[in-house]
Amino acid sequence: DMQGSAVSGSLMRMQEREMRAFEERMHTNVAMIFPRKRKEKADPLEEPVILTRELLESYFNCSLAAVSKELGICPTSIKKACRKLGIAKWPFKSPNPGPKRKHSEVSNNVVPLVALSTAMD
Repeated sequence: DMQGSAVSGSLMRMQEREMRAFEERMHTNVAMIFPRKRKEKADPLEEPVILTRELLESYFNCSLAAVSKELGICPTSIKKACRKLGIAKWPFKSPNPGPKRKHSEVSNNVVPLVALSTAMD
């Protein structure tokens, strides 16, 4: 019902404020992420995701997208948590296969016949 959902929404906002105030008082190296409610998952008291620097460091060998999918939170939330925990940038780098060769670079080695005929004169 409408009144029940309003009360649960108010309760969630109050819990979020209390948790953020607790974090600030404790000056811990913890970032709490409160996932948004999904339509298919209507659990009003879903637990927050607690991220620590150590937990995030254990995922540094993975892409941000893969970590996001595994933890069930969006990449933007992970980036915000990183900044809060003193991590300036997600360190994962995908292997670089090297520069891409364009078709025009390959054909630059071919000398036009017109240039050959004028050079022979």
